[in-house]
Amino acid sequence: MAWVPPGREVYPWSMAAHLAYDLDQTAAIARSLGVELDDVTFDLEELQMGLDIELEQESRDVGAGSDRVDPLVIGRLALEHLSERSDYYTRLARMQDDARGD
Repeated sequence: MAWVPPGREVYPWSMAAHLAYDLDQTAAIARSLGVELDDVTFDLEELQMGLDIELEQESRDVGAGSDRVDPLVIGRLALEHLSERSDYYTRLARMQDDARGD
């Protein structure tokens, strides 16, 4: 079974895109991945945004026979992007808004 942050259940992946992580859950995921939150260049809200975006993407991409999304997997993905740019997900959201004409 996948690791689950405190206060959150393991949900079937088909529901995962409709659920967001709160800041406490985001911090728990980061700490479980060995991240010292005082030592990072991004803020916790940026990681939270990343978790939500990666959760949505991962829930779409989960292969046949898999019915769970592991928060640590999406946490690693989000952290990889944030290691490239501390505002990666803010920039991504801005580009998506621009593409939609919002």
